[in-house]
Amino acid sequence: MREWFAAGTAPATTDTMTREVAVNRETERLATILTPANLIERRVYTVYPLEAAAWAAEQGIPAPPTEYDTIRRVPARVGGAAVVSPEAWSVVSGQWSVVGSADVYKRQASGSASSCRKRSVTLSWMISDCETTSAG
Repeated sequence: MREWFAAGTAPATTDTMTREVAVNRETERLATILTPANLIERRVYTVYPLEAAAWAAEQGIPAPPTEYDTIRRVPARVGGAAVVSPEAWSVVSGQWSVVGSADVYKRQASGSASSCRKRSVTLSWMISDCETTSAG
């Protein structure tokens, strides 16, 4: 696209008020990599500065969503490790537990040959703003 401006009127900076975002059309939340492609819509919003945000809301001008899409069915991993809680894309603050599982392999000798035995373990952590403790 080609634009023409009168001398001295061309924009000097990049537009920061107009944003295109991917939205899940069913949940009206920001799309993530797990949002099914057939539910994603690209929408353009005008993002007003804080000083004008209340005015824009009063005028019925929509603001872009601020929360991410929550997908309940997260693809399960085969083997390896997985976080069970909190759910994917959950917003947490303060102190919370992170619970997951992992497959570990223990080498064991049997006669002259050695083999690996798979064992699943559950891991949990308590996380807060300042410290992390692990149990499991």
